[in-house]
Amino acid sequence: MNRYNVAFFLGIVFLCSCSQAPKEGKDVANIDSTAEKIPSYIKDINKQVMDLHNETMKKMDSLMMLKMELKKQLGLTKEPDLKDSIKAAIDKIQNANNTMMDWMHDYHAPDVKTNKDSAIAYMNLQLIKIQVVQTKIRKSLDHANNTLKGLAAKK
Repeated sequence: MNRYNVAFFLGIVFLCSCSQAPKEGKDVANIDSTAEKIPSYIKDINKQVMDLHNETMKKMDSLMMLKMELKKQLGLTKEPDLKDSIKAAIDKIQNANNTMMDWMHDYHAPDVKTNKDSAIAYMNLQLIKIQVVQTKIRKSLDHANNTLKGLAAKK
């Protein structure tokens, strides 16, 4: 499978992981959107959280492409120090990816039944968590790019 097929497949997986499947027996057009179920007192912070999530998701394809390139370079590299550097960059990418996937799996917007103070505290925590995810993704992108630049300079 070539790089573009893998990237396309990963992109589809990421897009699907962020969407909600319709509930059985309901017409897609009649399902209330999540935003409509969110209490008004947390809509603003929920929007911040979702905007950060969406912004960060846009970087995931680049992250996976860099990971593939690093793996390719790992196979071509003979020097142990360079191999260690490449492995560290791959591990950083995988850790950032896992952090994003874990956050998406665990996240749920509070509904109107949730106590107001608890809902606000939960959303503030989610904002912090998605900021951490975004930072990890950014740092792993930077680290991977720097590693590849360093490899190119040694050739």
